[in-house]
Amino acid sequence: LFIHKAFAYKGVVVCAFKCRFQEKKSSTSDRSVSQGRYYQVLIDKGDWSHMGFPVDLTSYLMDGTTRGEKLLTLINGMDCVAHSDILPFTAVEREPLDHDLFHRIFDVTEAEDGKEVKITMKTNLFENYMASQRSWLAPRDVYREVTENIEVTVTTFYLGSSMSGGQLRHMWRYVIRLENHSPQNSVILRERSLKVYSLNNMNQAHGHGVIGKASLSSSLSTSVGNHAARLVVYQPELNLQNPAFQFSSTVELAHSKGGHMW
Repeated sequence: LFIHKAFAYKGVVVCAFKCRFQEKKSSTSDRSVSQGRYYQVLIDKGDWSHMGFPVDLTSYLMDGTTRGEKLLTLINGMDCVAHSDILPFTAVEREPLDHDLFHRIFDVTEAEDGKEVKITMKTNLFENYMASQRSWLAPRDVYREVTENIEVTVTTFYLGSSMSGGQLRHMWRYVIRLENHSPQNSVILRERSLKVYSLNNMNQAHGHGVIGKASLSSSLSTSVGNHAARLVVYQPELNLQNPAFQFSSTVELAHSKGGHMW
C-alpha cells in the first residue's frame, strides 16, 4: 500500500515495470536517458472524487467482432505511477482498499504478530502477472521536460492492433501529466495541440482544454451507437490546492513502429 506523493490517493501496487525514461532540463538542450521503475496500481474508491484526474484514465483493447475489430475498454481507478511518487505504508485493516478488482487479485491475511495485515497476489494469477510484463499494462517510454516551472510528463503504452475500416491500425495510449512547480502562481490549461508523425504522414489535433471531465465550461455533443453522449471540455487550473493534473487519450497509427508525437 502507498500514498501518491502528488495526487494524495491511497493505492496498492499490482505489477512493476522497467521503462526507458528521458528527461530534458530547461537550462540545456541535452537529454538524459535512463531506466525508471513504474507501477500499475489500483486506487481506493474513497479518493476518486479528489485525486485530480479522470477516474477512467486507463484503457485497453478487448476482443470484439469476428472481423478483427477490437473495442476500446476503460478501467476505473487504475494508474501508472513512478517509483519517486510512492510513499509506502503498512495496513492494519482487514479491508485495506476499496476497489472492485482488489479481492480478485489479492489475498489479505493477518501477520504473525496480529498487528498488521499482509497483502499477496493470488497464486493462480502469478503467470498472468509475468505475461503482463509484455502487455498493454507496460509503459513503453516516459518523457519529462520542465518549461517555466511547468513540468510535463508523457507516458506511452502500446495497446495492440485492431481492424478499422478494413485496415489494420495500431493503437497507442498516452498519459500527459502537468505539474506546477510554483503553485502560488496559478496556471490554466486553455488549449492543447498534438502532432503525430508516422513514417511520411503527419496528423495534427488541436482543441480547448481537456475533453472528458465534468465542468461548467463549454461542452461538445457526440453519439455512441444509439445513445447520445456529452463530452465536456474542461480547463484544469494548477494552483496551491491542485498543483498537478493528468489526462489520457489514444492515437491510431498505420505502423507499429516509427511514430513520433510532439
